[in-house]
Amino acid sequence: MKFHSLISISVFVICAVVVFTVSKAPAGNIEEDFLTPPDSGRPRTLWMWMGSNINKQAITQELEAMKESGLGGVTMFSLSDTCTPWAGNIGNSPTLQIIAFREQWWQLVRHTAEECKRLGLEFGMHNCPGYESSGGPWVTPELSMQQIIWSQKKVKGLQKFSGSIEND
Repeated sequence: MKFHSLISISVFVICAVVVFTVSKAPAGNIEEDFLTPPDSGRPRTLWMWMGSNINKQAITQELEAMKESGLGGVTMFSLSDTCTPWAGNIGNSPTLQIIAFREQWWQLVRHTAEECKRLGLEFGMHNCPGYESSGGPWVTPELSMQQIIWSQKKVKGLQKFSGSIEND
């Protein structure tokens, strides 16, 4: 099976689960739900840790501000000089010793997870420090980012379908 076919099937299954879940949700007061959405309906944000300029107090303050603003969670994403080697440094950092995936960094990640739990926020992490998983000289063309395509074919329900969903 081609890569894009697997992605198409995966996306279809995810969409079907979401549609089924939403369609089974109890009807409520739309205006009230909009003004005070349930936790499952609150937006999440991509939260970038810029370099080594991070500490427990700032993490707590930022998470409390995010909770107060109505966010439901964060996905933490380390950038810049927390990665080694890195071409540039963020000046005036009070915590230059913090490097991604080393003990002090993991202590801050644990603190973040504990604070998210305390505040009722969802916590996730990006899979690497920076954008490396998206490209670079170590990613060969055949392993680089892939284009996701889709196609559509209208069919009538309650009838047998035999055909292809490939692009025409």
